Amino acid sequence: MEYLIDNKVLFHKCLKNIFDLLLKSIWIITFIAVIVLNVVVGFYVGLGCSIILLIYKSQRPKTYLLGSVDDSDIYVPLNKYMGATEVRGVKIFQFCGALNYADINYFTSELKTKSGFDVE
Repeated sequence: MEYLIDNKVLFHKCLKNIFDLLLKSIWIITFIAVIVLNVVVGFYVGLGCSIILLIYKSQRPKTYLLGSVDDSDIYVPLNKYMGATEVRGVKIFQFCGALNYADINYFTSELKTKSGFDVE
C-alpha cells in the first residue's frame, strides 16, 4: 500500500535538522508547557524556546557552494541539484545570513571547509 509520507525519509529529515523540527513544533512545546505548568509559565517557556532558536539560527546560517546549471547564468547549490556543475576556476560561496562580528568565525570556517582555501 502506498503512503503519502515515507516514514524513513521523514525520520531522516527530522534527525538531520533537529532545530528546524523544534522551530516548527514550538507551538506544541508551548501548549504542553501551558497544560502541565500554567498559562504564564507556559508562555514564558514558549518565548524562551523561540528566542533560543532564533539566536541559534541567526548565528549558524546556511552556506552553499554554488554551481552552474547547463552552462547558464543560473547558479544553484551543488549538494542540492545533481545537474549543477562547478564553474571551472571559480568557487562561488553563498552565505545565507547577515555577516557581522558575531559569526565571522563561523563564516571563515565554513568558507575554508566548503572551498578548500585557507582564508587566514
